[in-house]
Amino acid sequence: MENNEQIFEPMTYDELKEQINQGNFTEVFEFLNDLYTDFSDDDKSIFNAIRKEYITGVAKNDAHFISRLKVFVGGIKKLKKTQPKSSPKKKTVSYQELIKSARVHFELNEYDKAIEIYEKVNNIKPDNYQVWFNLGIAYKKTSNLQKARKAFEKAIQIQNDDYQAWYYLGNINYAIVKPKDWAIKAYQRAVEIKPDYLEAWYSLGITYDDINKRHEARKAFRKVLEIKPDYHEAWYRIGINYNSFDPKDFTKKLNKETVLSERERANLAINAYMKALKIKPDYHEAWCKLGFTYRMIDDLNEAIEALQIAIKIRPDYIEAWLELGHCYKNINQKQEAINAFEKILGIDPNHYMAKFHLDNIKSQ
Repeated sequence: MENNEQIFEPMTYDELKEQINQGNFTEVFEFLNDLYTDFSDDDKSIFNAIRKEYITGVAKNDAHFISRLKVFVGGIKKLKKTQPKSSPKKKTVSYQELIKSARVHFELNEYDKAIEIYEKVNNIKPDNYQVWFNLGIAYKKTSNLQKARKAFEKAIQIQNDDYQAWYYLGNINYAIVKPKDWAIKAYQRAVEIKPDYLEAWYSLGITYDDINKRHEARKAFRKVLEIKPDYHEAWYRIGINYNSFDPKDFTKKLNKETVLSERERANLAINAYMKALKIKPDYHEAWCKLGFTYRMIDDLNEAIEALQIAIKIRPDYIEAWLELGHCYKNINQKQEAINAFEKILGIDPNHYMAKFHLDNIKSQ
């Protein structure tokens, strides 16, 4: 029992005596029966003996029933003291109560506890889509990606047309499965179900870029922009796509599209970065990539200007300082280049490329 006073909460000694005086024996016996269930099996025989002694006195209209009542209550008190505190009655929790409890922990970001309860729920009834979906999210949040993957796969088996489950499965496949085809298939299924699913199109584009399918990646990013024209990350990714483009990627499968020259690709990348910056002027990554692209086509003044803006927005942006150092080196501004590479080492003393270029300049 949870505490020493719990047995007597329903009825005190005086209340019990009053019930007897009024002849309300139903209430008395209900109290006794409730009390009976609180005792272990070993003590119930003793309890029965005490109860029999008491009931006999009442049934015979014994004039000394108050004395017998005292004996009875005294016996109860004695039994109560011998009761083990570690044997409370266990409450059976229903299926719906388990789901509700898991959901509370889930919404409080208590994912380990939510997982524990959701697993119990699945042992009871393993065909609840929402339970598997939430379990997948919880496992993902706790970085248990293999179990998250299995949970989302189970959710999809139950409800095959849920685009979110396919999207999350794509994210996990992208992270842990090689080749990336499994991630692509999941993202494709997500956008097949929900054609305006921006996040899935964007992730699909990134995945295609990762496996050097530049044309397919651009198509996915442009689909993002059809859905949300001011999605600056998509323009930025298109810029990177053109920067990364390998002419060998072009085959007859790409219809009549011709191989672009390096300058043509650079101009397309610059245009994409400009559009990203028009939407988000403080996008330091785009300013840096813009500077890099200008440097690739030897437009060094434009490159330096873009890189300086990137650094102004984020002074500790190592990639921009590195590009700036290259630009100054290319126009033979030796001291400015040294300053740029030394700035990097002030941020990261172990930066290999900065050390290499700094030593190279100083040795000239």
